[in-house]
Amino acid sequence: MSQAQTLSSGLTEAQKGSLSWAFTGVSVPSDPLSGTMGILKYAGAGGSHFAQSIPGALILNADHTPVVHHPLRAHMWPLVVNNAALEPDPRYPGDLAKAKHVKMVWDKYEGDEPQGVMSKVELLVKLAAENKPRPTAVVIDTVDSIMDQIMPWLTHKFGKEDFSDLGQTGWVQRQNQFWDRLYWPLKWAGYPIIMLIQIYDEPITVAGPNGQGQVTKFIPNTSLLSEKLAKRLRDACNVVCKIEKYTESGHIKDGRWVKEERTGWQMVFRDPAIPDLKTRAGLPDKLDITGPDSFKKYATAYTAAAYKDVENGKSL
Repeated sequence: MSQAQTLSSGLTEAQKGSLSWAFTGVSVPSDPLSGTMGILKYAGAGGSHFAQSIPGALILNADHTPVVHHPLRAHMWPLVVNNAALEPDPRYPGDLAKAKHVKMVWDKYEGDEPQGVMSKVELLVKLAAENKPRPTAVVIDTVDSIMDQIMPWLTHKFGKEDFSDLGQTGWVQRQNQFWDRLYWPLKWAGYPIIMLIQIYDEPITVAGPNGQGQVTKFIPNTSLLSEKLAKRLRDACNVVCKIEKYTESGHIKDGRWVKEERTGWQMVFRDPAIPDLKTRAGLPDKLDITGPDSFKKYATAYTAAAYKDVENGKSL
């Protein structure tokens, strides 16, 4: 009987070949932008402010949010000024007076010139393939609004009067468009992705006190996306957090407690009321990101936590 080939007696050519297509023992630096980040946000609670503070990122501004971080650190398409959606004229970059008015749509319609979100994705993928200067990350602000833009395009594509005429097929196709034509092409091209997801206080009707009558109860932190889609979005992320506004009645100033009301923003990484929050680095439960350069505060905390985890032998 022939002796089985073992590591101690040497590798066969087949074994050597099988180890040539994968890495092991590699140490790479921690990167706060790596992977996919999901941000749950209420309207006006600081999510767009955080996104606009990411240097060099491209924001797909589906919500048509104006500039709220001054100065704007990211690139925005479209830029909204006085309720007008604008993109630069390539002949006059940076000149707002000569910017072009655009309508942000999912994709071109038959006979139209390439336009919309898909034209930007095509350009981003091309820049990555050619290793040309490109954004540091892509921000989807918000996933809800991008999904809304897919619906009229699908309605037109299938020759229907209304999206509801597509039935269940429409909802399946909407998700497929998002994953197959937006998320995965950008992911495969190597872009970090930040997905902002709108949340609400969802009203539900329940029985009143002692079972008499009915009252409205508000369920916080609710996404209007389907639970199946919301779960898939969260599962795709290595970090899921909530950005929220807070108000405090006092704070420490010059070593003394000062009774002074102030408002700020914070990132929440752990909350019993939102079990889907997660982070691979040992970030605190809450991180204050008030003021300019919110992303820099997050990146500093993330990097410090990641290195601490490595020192303690914890796997991220």
